[in-house]
Amino acid sequence: MCIRDRYMGQDMSVKEKEKMIGPPLIEYLAAPEIANIISKGMSILYEKQPRNPVEYLALWLLNQSNEKLIKQKFEDGKKNTKQLQEKYEREKKRRADEKALEDEKAKQKMLEVTAFRERVAKSLSINQEIFLICDFLQKYLQATGVYIGHVERTKKPITEESNDQGHIDESLPQIIRYVAASADHKFVLEQTLKADETITFSIFQAVPEGGAAPAPGGEEEEQNPAKKEEQPEAKKEDGIKYPHKFIPDVTKESKLKFFRVPKLGCYLVVSLKYNSCLYESSLDKAIEAFHETKDRKEKQEREIQDHEESTQKEKRDKEAAGEEYHEPHKEWPKVVEPPYLTKERDYVLCVDTLGQDRVFTEEERKFVIDIAQHIVNCWQECENIALTKDKQLRLAIKLRDEEFKNEEFGRINDEIEKAGEDALSDETLVEAKEDEKEMASGFGRIKCLAKHLAIGRYKQEIIELTQYTVLKFQRIFQYAFYLLGCKREDICEKNTNTLHWNKVRTMINEEFFTKLSEYTPIGPKPSPCPKYRLINAIEKNLEEIKEDDVAAYSTSYHQLLRWIKECVKIRKLNINVRKNKRQAAKEEREKKTKEREEWQKKRGEELTNAINEAKANWIAEKQKEIEQSKAEQDEFENLEGIVVKQEIPEYKADEAALMTEWDEKNPPIEIPPEAAEEIDNDYEANPCLLYTSPSPRDATLSRMPSSA
Repeated sequence: MCIRDRYMGQDMSVKEKEKMIGPPLIEYLAAPEIANIISKGMSILYEKQPRNPVEYLALWLLNQSNEKLIKQKFEDGKKNTKQLQEKYEREKKRRADEKALEDEKAKQKMLEVTAFRERVAKSLSINQEIFLICDFLQKYLQATGVYIGHVERTKKPITEESNDQGHIDESLPQIIRYVAASADHKFVLEQTLKADETITFSIFQAVPEGGAAPAPGGEEEEQNPAKKEEQPEAKKEDGIKYPHKFIPDVTKESKLKFFRVPKLGCYLVVSLKYNSCLYESSLDKAIEAFHETKDRKEKQEREIQDHEESTQKEKRDKEAAGEEYHEPHKEWPKVVEPPYLTKERDYVLCVDTLGQDRVFTEEERKFVIDIAQHIVNCWQECENIALTKDKQLRLAIKLRDEEFKNEEFGRINDEIEKAGEDALSDETLVEAKEDEKEMASGFGRIKCLAKHLAIGRYKQEIIELTQYTVLKFQRIFQYAFYLLGCKREDICEKNTNTLHWNKVRTMINEEFFTKLSEYTPIGPKPSPCPKYRLINAIEKNLEEIKEDDVAAYSTSYHQLLRWIKECVKIRKLNINVRKNKRQAAKEEREKKTKEREEWQKKRGEELTNAINEAKANWIAEKQKEIEQSKAEQDEFENLEGIVVKQEIPEYKADEAALMTEWDEKNPPIEIPPEAAEEIDNDYEANPCLLYTSPSPRDATLSRMPSSA
């Protein structure tokens, strides 16, 4: 066997052998990976000249082979390391990008939360941002629905005769009425929940030891925060200490009400109970406290001044006597106004994931509760700010009113009275009755007063009243709008006869003053009029409003009340005057009709008598003519022997001439036309029952949608 065959047989496979047999041997041996290594090995062998050259060369070749493998492995490792490094860098970059994106999203979310919290904090009333709250939480939590409910008394159905408290019945149960919802959950608005059909009410059942649970949303007595007893701590659930209830799986809770088909998901309800100060009595007490605090401050300033003077005198006396003086230390308490009176108002914030089969995490629940606490704090703060503005506005208006009464009030009143007197100068009223004169004078005053209400100071101050959050004597505006033809549903809270002040304040604009100046209480009003807009109802309800109290509250407001009362008074006078005129016209017509009948009867009788008399005269004359004729006939008969028979012809009276002659002597009676029937649907002449409002109550301005 040749060397090539032995080599190939030992180191190569059959297939490789077959490939190698083809080329010449020299080419194979001359390949760099063989020739160079062999040549280098031979050189080293020659250089070293070892004792066992074959073994040395074999070991050297083996070492070269290992070095090549190590080098190849190193290169492969280096290549793998580079690939792993690149992969690591790519993964690192991916994670960094993801983290940056998450950080950006978190930052954006934080900015959204901050912007949301700031917007809620800047809201001027509960109603202003209540729908924003629902939409924000729905988007932030990816919830199915978010909705807010108000705990209130069930409303009693009202009728046209119901007053502004006709919907209230303290014997009716408490309910939760949903007043706001996220965009895709509007179907829950105005839906209600009863206490016995939902677990939602359970968040209000935090009971102190030995005490009974308070009814949520009840009309409680006003509380002075400075004197409040410590309230019991809320029940701790899921490690979160705030009134709330969490249902992980709504399908396992029997005491839940679904407004649509039940679906898998969780339900979270959080209390939005807060202390409200937006009440008339709270504002009155704040005004009273302001004056008391002012007096106390002035008294303290005088005491401080007296104390300083006494101290200085004592110091001078001591120094004059050569004694050492030690100034006594005295602290003066800070005089501040007390907190506003408040009442608790109950709302609930509800969040669910129905249809997602997902449970809110503890972090998400804590977020909702944190937002709820923020909302409650903001509502309380915004109401405190609103009441403070009301207090300042009331003090400013009172100060201006005092100046106005000294400067212009008398002049305007004189102008109004003069307008009433000028109205009596009309020539048509010279022979008028007293009620007609009173009506004309009152109408003149009304038009002059309306002119002042629609321009100048009165108008400016009435518009200024719309800045009040808590407005007293709201029925003045209510009945002004009723007088101008507004419907209950346009100005009142839903299903009540209570003025919706937040809505009405936007309606006190140029159109309102234009209608006010154009209104006239004169003439028929045939349009249908519900009972709550009847003149009788307006008059009866306004009787309970004391004009002196309104005048002390606002001069312009008092003038608006005066205008309404004058309109009611003149309206009633006008109705009675026109009724009396129609009655007089009716009686005059009846009198003339009777006289006409008597005239016709007399005419007929006298005409008959005249005809009979003329006929008798005519017959007598004809008889005379016949007698003369008969004498002549007798003579003729004697001569001729002929008998001529004469008869009286039939009498035909000239009735037309006789009637004309009689009518000239007795002119016919003219019957006046029948008085047109005039309809006054805004007044009941004999009302069997008209509602009256109860004694003035402590009303809130911000009622939820109305509320809400």
